[in-house]
Order: sequence, then C-alpha cells, then structure tokens
Amino acid sequence: MMQFARVLVEIEISEDLPKTVQFLNEKGKLMEQLLEFEWLPTQCRGCKVYGHTERMCNRKQTETWRQRGRNGEVEAKQSTMEHVPFLEDKGVTSGAIDANTQSTAAMDLSESQEISQHQGQLTNASKQVDELARNSKDRSTSEWTTPKRVGQQQVYFTESHNILSWNVRGINKREKQISLSTFCFVNKIGLGALLETKLRGDKVGKMMSSFFIGWNYYSGSASEGRILLIWQHHVVSVDVLKESDQYVHVCVKEVKSNKLFCVTFVYGRNSIEGRLPLWVDLAELSFPAIPWLVAGDFNVVFEGTDRVGGRTITALEMEDAQKWRALGLVDELRSKGSHYTWTNKQANEDIIYTKLDRIFKNEEWLDLFPQAEAVFNWEMLSDHCYCIIKPGATVNCGIKPFRFFNMWTDHGSFKDTVMQSWSKPSKGVGLDRIVRKLSTLKKSKVDWFRYGDDDTVYFHACLKQRRAYNCITSVVTESGQLIEKFDDVVAHFVTHFQKIMGSKSSASVPIQHSCFSLGHRLTLDQ
Repeated sequence: MMQFARVLVEIEISEDLPKTVQFLNEKGKLMEQLLEFEWLPTQCRGCKVYGHTERMCNRKQTETWRQRGRNGEVEAKQSTMEHVPFLEDKGVTSGAIDANTQSTAAMDLSESQEISQHQGQLTNASKQVDELARNSKDRSTSEWTTPKRVGQQQVYFTESHNILSWNVRGINKREKQISLSTFCFVNKIGLGALLETKLRGDKVGKMMSSFFIGWNYYSGSASEGRILLIWQHHVVSVDVLKESDQYVHVCVKEVKSNKLFCVTFVYGRNSIEGRLPLWVDLAELSFPAIPWLVAGDFNVVFEGTDRVGGRTITALEMEDAQKWRALGLVDELRSKGSHYTWTNKQANEDIIYTKLDRIFKNEEWLDLFPQAEAVFNWEMLSDHCYCIIKPGATVNCGIKPFRFFNMWTDHGSFKDTVMQSWSKPSKGVGLDRIVRKLSTLKKSKVDWFRYGDDDTVYFHACLKQRRAYNCITSVVTESGQLIEKFDDVVAHFVTHFQKIMGSKSSASVPIQHSCFSLGHRLTLDQ
C-alpha cells in the first residue's frame, strides 16, 4: 500500500537535485513541499558525472612526478596523465604514458610524498620571482602606475531569510493558517514570532504539520496562546533561554554563517500594572557584548505622537516605557513603511491609529548587521501591521574615498600628528614615496579618531548610528517599483545622474606641467 505521495521530477543531469517543489493547492495557494529520495545514483565528486566514484574516475588529473638529472639531482615536474586507479594498484600504468614516465611512476612512495610536500613551496617561490620581475620591469619604464587598494568585503547580514514579528489576532481558522504559511514563504521568513495566536494544545502541532512543513516551533506553558515561535531548522537553530507570559527570550545561531545573536519577542499586557514585570525583566536582560534584538507588540505608546484619534495620550501611559528606554540598553532600529501599527478599523471620525509595535537593538547589533532595517506594512489578516526585519545582502562595497574636513585643523594636536607621521621613513622614490606617506598619514587619522577622543565609546556609537541611518538600502522608482538589491540600487542612481550630467568627455587641452612653477606654492610649514 502506498503510504506517501510519489512525485516524478524531471531535471537536467548536470544540475543539482532539487530539495523542494512548489505547487498550487486546491485553494490556489502557493505551497512548498520538501523532497526525500529513496535512492540516488553514484556520483563522482570530481567530475560531477553519475555512474562511478571519484576513485574510479578516468578524467585527466594533475600528477606530480620527478626525474633524475644527469648529476643525480632531483627535478620536480608536473605531468598530465590518464588516472587509472585499478591499474596503479597492480603496478601497471596507462598506455598513454611513455617509457620515461613509466619508470618514473614506479618510484617509491616516500620520495613521492617528499616531492608533493615541497611542491607548494616551489609554486609560491615561482610566484614571488614573477612578481619581482614585473616590479623590476615597471621601474625600468617611465610610466607611472597609481597604486590601487583592494576593497575589503563588508559583511552586512548574509542574504538569508528574514525575521518576522506580527500580532495575528488569532489563527484558529484554516484559511488564515494557509494565508499565513504563504506569507512566510513569499517573504522568506526564517525566524518569526506570531503574537496573540489563541492556539492551545494540539492545535499548534496540527497547524505546523499541515502548513509549515520543515519548520520547528516553540509554544511554552507560560506564553501559550500568546507567543508562538516558528523557524526553519535549516536556516537557524534556536535555544529558548527565558520566558514569561509577556516575552520569550532566545539565542539564535545562523546555520550557514554561524553568527550568534539574541532576540526577545514581546507581547505586553494591556494595562500599566500588568506591564510592570515586563520592564523589570527587560532591564535585567541586557547584553553589552552580544547582538540583541527586542521586537514585538508592547501594547503601549512611547511618545506623544504615537496615536491619532481617540483619547489623548497622558504622561502616565508613557512613563514606564520611557524609563526603560532611558536606561540606554537599546535604541530603535531603523525602519520604514507605516508609522502606526494598529487600527480599530472604524470609519470616519471614529478611526484610531496607534504605534504599538516596535523594534529595538543594541550597539553590538549594528556591528554584526549594520544594514538591517525593519519594514512595517499592512495586511488584511490582522488589524496590526506585520514587521519584517530584513538583513542586508553580503556585497563588496569597496573602499570609501578619503575625505579631508577643514575642522580637523582646529584641533590642538592636528599639526603634531601630521608632522609625526610625515617624518617617518618611507620606501619608494618620487611619487611612489609620496603616496606611501599619504597612506600612512590616513592611518594616523584613523588612530587619532580611535584613541584621541575623550569619550570614545559614545563617539563611535553615534558614528555607527549615523552610518546606519544614512545608508540607502532600497529605492522606489517613478513607476512604483521597489528596488532592494544592492547592485540594482547602485545602477538606478548611476543611470539617474547620467541623464542629468550628460555623457563622458575627454579634456581637449593637455595639462601644461610648466604652469606648476608659476605663482605661489605651499611650503612644508604651510
């Protein structure tokens, strides 16, 4: 009797086997199903061809052999030959090898290992000789080549799945569960907290096994029906550290990048007295050295502008929330989208909009995920906005150009720092030496900023915050299209300014170097 669905999947033999398949169910919803293979053919890890193992592969490989010279010296060489393992085991080589190669291939194992160990050193030495030859050739010519630095790769948050926080206001209905599953799939959710689920007992496991295949979940006794954690086990691993009826505090580790951080998902009570334990626990959950994110529905306003319509916000409502934020443990993550996150869905003058959902992070979060941002948008499934914390993609942004600010000259130690750096001995001749000195001077500027400010910690914290808010991670075009990929955002801005600035043109008059001797010139003291 067939106990599970069998699907015939036709793919190209050169492509990787699929792990999931997507399909539309009977309600027209897009679903994803994990695949399990009862049997797979043998595949060579070297040539990626099916039917044999890597040991039995007959493809060409690079073998290391040696040949004794007339003086008995050992010469290391490389030869490309047909690799026939079952013949080599019997001491027989391929017929494509000539007589000299056959005698050489029969050398003892110890000598072969010795040559292999020194092969890497010989290769590195050859590269150094080639580099010296190129440098010598460059010096003999009159052309000047500007030294270029290779940009370091700036890690933002690996392009993995997003983090979700959403007050769904009950998900007992099957139709709502299906829509929620589709939402998580479309928005690439890897870790999420569903608030006010109203699911208890076996209903949680039934929903997960039916519509969240391949997901793990946690519903504790203290937070049951209020906070439900879901995550894809192949994306992140989650350890629950502490929980109450108003929050669940977890440690998260990314599977691919092994990045470690903490997340506290919050669903606060709707009374001032009921939220008092929440503020006490959040104050004790401070992590000064670990990236920390606090997300959820706090059920309270933090500022006087967080409500439109209804009764006026009083100072008593905001007092506890503002005291907790004043501790300086976290500050709000950069966000976009809707400012207000809840509505009573009334009409005309009775409608009320309030900001109840927020995302906070500590300074270490910016060190690990400097480009992360929160997106608040409305969805028909709930009267609350959903919030998606989007990680930035790993891109190579290169190196920012050096900028000089006139205010630096007003600092008391500016001239001494410059002269101390400039007087250091430097290699090179002519412009090469000047470039090296300028590079050293810029490094001195970095050290000056790092150690010269009396309030270093606060200075760098403000700098990180400013960089995070000034970064453009997405743009909406005139046609309403949202562009979020880094390369596409850069291309959009370049194209826009090319239309304004015009096309590139070369200088019509060459530079007259004799002009440099005319007029006033800066002296060393200046």
